[in-house]
Amino acid sequence: MTQPRAHASATGIAFAAVTSLYFAWGFITSLIDPLVASVRGIFTLTNFQAQASAFAFFAAYGIFSFPAAVLIARMGPVRSIVTALGMMVGGCLLMLAAANLAVYTLVLLGLFLLASGITMLQVTANPLAAGLGEPRRSHFRLTLSQTFNSLGTFIGPLLGAHLFLRGVEVKDGTVVNDAVRAQALSGIDNAYFWICGLLAAMAVFFWLLRRVIAAAAPPAGQPAPIGQLFSKALASRWALLGGLAIFLYVGAEVAIGTQMALFLNDDAVWGPSEAPFGIPLLGWAMGSDGIPGVSLQEAGKAVAFYWGGAMVGRALGSALLARVSAAQLLTICTAAAVAMCLYVAAVGGVSAGFVALAIGLVNSIMFPVIFSLTLERSSAGPEATSGFLCTAIVGGAFLPLLVGKVADRAGYGTSFVVPAAWAGAMIRRSFPTLIGAAGIALSGTAIGRTQADAPVVSVFAALRAQAPARIARLPLRVTGRVQRVSADGDAEYARQWPGTYFDTAFRNGPPLIRIGAGAATYRILLDDARSVVLVRPEPGFYRLTGVQHGTHRLRVQIVSESQAGATRFGGFYAQSGTVAARLVAERRQIEFIGDSHTVGYGNTAPNTACTQDEVWATTDTAQGPAGQLARRYGAGYQVNAISGRGVVRNYEGGAGATLPVAYRSALLTGAPQPVQRSWRPQVIVVALGTNDFSTPLRVGETWPDRAALHADYERTYLRFLRQLRAAHPQALVIVWATDLAQGEIAREAGRVVALAHAAGDRRIAFVPVRRLAFSACHGHPDRCPTGCLEDTMMRTKARREHLRSVVRRLGLAAAGTLAICAGAVDARVRWPGGARAAVILTYDDALPSQLDNALPALDAARIKATFFLSSVRGADILRWRAAAAHGHEQANHTIFHPCLAATFPADPRYTLEAYTSDSLLREIAQQNVLLAALDGRKRHGFATPCGQTLAGGVDYLEPLRQSGLVTYARGVSETAQDLRADASGIDPMHVPARGFAEGATLAQMTDFIAGAQAGGGMAVFLFHGIGGDHLQVSATVHRDLIAWLKRHRADVWVTTLQDALDWAKAHPGGSDARHCDDQEAGRTAACATGGR
Repeated sequence: MTQPRAHASATGIAFAAVTSLYFAWGFITSLIDPLVASVRGIFTLTNFQAQASAFAFFAAYGIFSFPAAVLIARMGPVRSIVTALGMMVGGCLLMLAAANLAVYTLVLLGLFLLASGITMLQVTANPLAAGLGEPRRSHFRLTLSQTFNSLGTFIGPLLGAHLFLRGVEVKDGTVVNDAVRAQALSGIDNAYFWICGLLAAMAVFFWLLRRVIAAAAPPAGQPAPIGQLFSKALASRWALLGGLAIFLYVGAEVAIGTQMALFLNDDAVWGPSEAPFGIPLLGWAMGSDGIPGVSLQEAGKAVAFYWGGAMVGRALGSALLARVSAAQLLTICTAAAVAMCLYVAAVGGVSAGFVALAIGLVNSIMFPVIFSLTLERSSAGPEATSGFLCTAIVGGAFLPLLVGKVADRAGYGTSFVVPAAWAGAMIRRSFPTLIGAAGIALSGTAIGRTQADAPVVSVFAALRAQAPARIARLPLRVTGRVQRVSADGDAEYARQWPGTYFDTAFRNGPPLIRIGAGAATYRILLDDARSVVLVRPEPGFYRLTGVQHGTHRLRVQIVSESQAGATRFGGFYAQSGTVAARLVAERRQIEFIGDSHTVGYGNTAPNTACTQDEVWATTDTAQGPAGQLARRYGAGYQVNAISGRGVVRNYEGGAGATLPVAYRSALLTGAPQPVQRSWRPQVIVVALGTNDFSTPLRVGETWPDRAALHADYERTYLRFLRQLRAAHPQALVIVWATDLAQGEIAREAGRVVALAHAAGDRRIAFVPVRRLAFSACHGHPDRCPTGCLEDTMMRTKARREHLRSVVRRLGLAAAGTLAICAGAVDARVRWPGGARAAVILTYDDALPSQLDNALPALDAARIKATFFLSSVRGADILRWRAAAAHGHEQANHTIFHPCLAATFPADPRYTLEAYTSDSLLREIAQQNVLLAALDGRKRHGFATPCGQTLAGGVDYLEPLRQSGLVTYARGVSETAQDLRADASGIDPMHVPARGFAEGATLAQMTDFIAGAQAGGGMAVFLFHGIGGDHLQVSATVHRDLIAWLKRHRADVWVTTLQDALDWAKAHPGGSDARHCDDQEAGRTAACATGGR
């Protein structure tokens, strides 16, 4: 996978050229700061009017970001860069005209055109710099390019102040005479003349290098309509929150920078002082003119240190991110910026000038961290999200106007209150959600990539090659084919087959992950919800950060294949305080055997044209059919597949062991080794034949013609299936094949299954899969949505009935994974939309944390829940009424929540010993009156307080049933049998539920749901406090559960308890509710034809 030298050289030249653009737009952008001060004096403007220069410049980002993205996709990188430079040349010419004609309107037009070109440059250069080289070094290249950008922003104010502000003063009582005005206009003329010439030269240079850059650049995607990109961004909550944060941050940063020279020159700050010249580097850069005090030109040069602080801050921030999570550092820096702005506004004086310059230091990490946090969480996709975030830079157009207005009325120092308020708004509105879902990070130097399907902070490299002191190995479970080997006296696991994964569970602090030698792609998954991906990371120990206290499950999946040689995984290690936790066994097991289609070769790529590096970056076995189907059915899985291998013939007759031969070995290289004997799959899914038949026979191959190849294929495939049967007598074997090669693959695979049937093996089924989308790398299947392969297999009712008959005939109903082929068991309730289970979220006791934390999360995801109300506070009545109006069920939990006296301390009058059945029923009736006032409904459910049903020693549930006061009674416990029970047969007065309290994890909750999915049943959650109050579940875990349910809407129906029971009663098992036939027909057809 090493690039040829010529290609590497061309890539280096292209990257150097692109990096020069970063310097150019950094330099030109920072000229705005001295220009604002200059035009205020030249044209005798107010601060508000002078800040129109910043408005004109940054408004271009809001107007041109999305159109630029579309133009770039159509024109390609080189033409886009040349076009952008041409626009900037046009802006410079307008600035020359403005300087010679002394017309401020032309200044504004010139700045807008300049910024439009810069916007196009930024949208082009960022992905280009990241893509010019190996993917694992993309962060290094972007950081290096940004360093040159920061250098430009440092030099710009120094040169701009020297040219634009010579002799210019704007203090009250000063006048800019004609000579000073002409000198300042001449400085503007000279600056933009030379900039114009340099930009024109750069355009010519890039045009001459067009072939080099085009050869080195990654392939461009298809252009998407502007409206489509914008609507995708607006539909993503994360994109909106990130956009708001960028809008506020850039507005604050630009407002401070553009006002800085005027502020420092003010008599209340540095105007009459000589103190700044006593600071060695600062005094030298300002260059005293010998006149006491700080002139506007000297103050303008000092602004370079505001941007220089940002340059230093980025370097320091990179080091701090190795020890502090990005989310925490973002909050700390923003709070520091607020405090510094308030200090400047409240204290003033010489010290305020130094504090104001230092704001750039804490501002430095905000833009890249907000940008990366948003990209990693947004569901809109990188193109739409990036374009939206670039559009949000328009915040730099609006806040400077407000700061200018405040400065006009209350002074420059007071105007710092405005950026303080905007930064405070970031902390109050945007950051809690962005940070609250921050997920996990690995600490060290950035090298990896992240996936859009799960929220993560960032990816970082190894701490060190040697083991940190005082650590111990954690127990782990290995799924997949490995060999234990020794490395430096410690055990490691060598593997080559894709899809191998390692599990551990822990509490009281995150463990270290040890990655061994060899090139592989790792997906690190925390609690089945948060993931981060490392592409070919360096060996060493990796530390998880951003993990909350509690019990967690950690999985390291190797999602790439390694045909060239084995890679190694070193296991998990406990740090100080980390304790091993119980790891729940995976009772279901599915094995997938096949070729590159099963591997997931390049399956996340946006198009078919892929370099070898892009194949590495886009291959993800966990996102292929094996990983998706296994997740859907809660099963452990092995992927024993090799790209390019066939049954008897490899791709184009290539060398190497065929799959049946390689299958005997734990590793692909070296002598055959025994494989795991503990592996006992209930289902084996096999897809072989693509490489046997997709290319013509070549001269010198073993088979004289296709007929001979067919005979050899059928004989060898049948023998392989018999070997699988001997190893796993009870497994159901599913053979599937695509319609490639004019149907030759499917015909031959079907023939093999027919031969197996004729030989007496009836535990085998053949499934032809047609019209998959082969739009990923080199014409491979792309990543279809969850269930796509299943739905494609189940496309016709006849096929479903055939496979159901196989299931019934084999008596394998206990193997829940057979739902892969047969759909839900006919005897159970068919939930709406083909869902495999109903999930009901219930909340007891009408707690404030439910109103503050649970309801907002539910409403944001449009999920309805059931709240059992008792002891409702008068102050909360309107909020509970609003919850009912949003569709949440409100149910009865009595007025005083009576439990047995031994349960917890309580008023003796309100313990169950003090009640009778009649008195308790009267209280329930009175509570129904309150509920009717809240939700206007006549029917209400009930939950037993504390799950106890003895009032005065007598069970009150049967009298409650006879009274008709409630429609059901929910308890507080359940069994595995309850989860799998037919919901239409549940006794409504004994509805089971499972309680979750402090320490509950997302993994425990999704396991609970998986139990219901296994039998098509109903999972009823019982919560109390959410991020507060008693028996509380973490608000973060609760949000993660809501997010998980939202992502799995196709698999589970999330509804209220009353609606679930009503549906089950109206649609008992065997009814005409449809799973795949009608309601899902549109989704199935779209998926089968490659629609996404």
